[in-house]
Amino acid sequence: MAKETPSQTRWQKLATIATAVIVVGSIAGLVISRDALMQRAAAMHDADHLGQGTEGGDGPNVVIEWPLIPDRIGPKGEPVSWMSASLRAQLSELVRSELTNDPMDHASLKRAADRLIATGWVRELHEMSRVADGSTRGGAGTVRVRGLWRAPVALVRWQDRDHLVASGGELLPISYPAGSVGTLKVITGAFGAPPDIYGEAWSGGDIQAALALLAYLQPTEAFSQVSGVDVASYVKHKRLVIVTDQNARVIWGSAPGEWKPGEPSTQQKIAWLVGLRRDARYANRIDAGRAQVDLTVSYGVFSEVTQQGPQDAPAVEPEPAKKRQQARGRE
Repeated sequence: MAKETPSQTRWQKLATIATAVIVVGSIAGLVISRDALMQRAAAMHDADHLGQGTEGGDGPNVVIEWPLIPDRIGPKGEPVSWMSASLRAQLSELVRSELTNDPMDHASLKRAADRLIATGWVRELHEMSRVADGSTRGGAGTVRVRGLWRAPVALVRWQDRDHLVASGGELLPISYPAGSVGTLKVITGAFGAPPDIYGEAWSGGDIQAALALLAYLQPTEAFSQVSGVDVASYVKHKRLVIVTDQNARVIWGSAPGEWKPGEPSTQQKIAWLVGLRRDARYANRIDAGRAQVDLTVSYGVFSEVTQQGPQDAPAVEPEPAKKRQQARGRE
């Protein structure tokens, strides 16, 4: 595992102290959709004042434009953020700790910007400016922060930790003991270790492929039975495996947009999964109630156990082992 930087250590301590550092419990069921994350976050959101991080005293005010849930208004008519109050307070204080009372001290603004970016939460920082508005004693003014934020969408398991990642596979500054968070989809079998720096994307392409698959599955009926994605065979064989909530394996194959000759299309695979989900003969399960289902065989859903595919796919009799081996060799 990559060596922790001082910044990583500091932020992991903050995450430990603040058990509600992000609204993890409120994003149950979310994998990729930013809108879905925001809607779920709203269910547990605290209705405190949004935007004003710290104020008063002899130091500058810090006003941050937080990421918001679209079209969501709080009980007092205020906009609602998917970030928890504790995380917003920590980020506000981090910025304020680098600032001086000198309104002409641009170096302190640069330091504050660098520290905020180093947390990994900010994708792009659009503004870090100070306004002498007379709101504080000593003329320290107000520092305004505006940017594009990274939203947590899934977990990547590495050794004994589950690491929070954004939609591009970027590492965020929070991790948990493996298996302790059941509200986010988990990517297992990663080829490479976590990045050394928060905000950097996981290398290898396997994490991004899994996130693309989860994004594709998210609007479908199959998604609720997905626990995560195993990417152990992706780098070498370009094969993704869906892990269900009953720990069964659904061999998906290549990532969406990376179709391989001889493999059913992404649309066909989705149709088969939805067909299984709707078919009472298979307990309305995308894994057909079996330990393994294969979606990479062109003639229909193939299981090591079942002798028949769902209604949406042609029925298939089990073939001799040699022929099955040849079919798998085409992947």
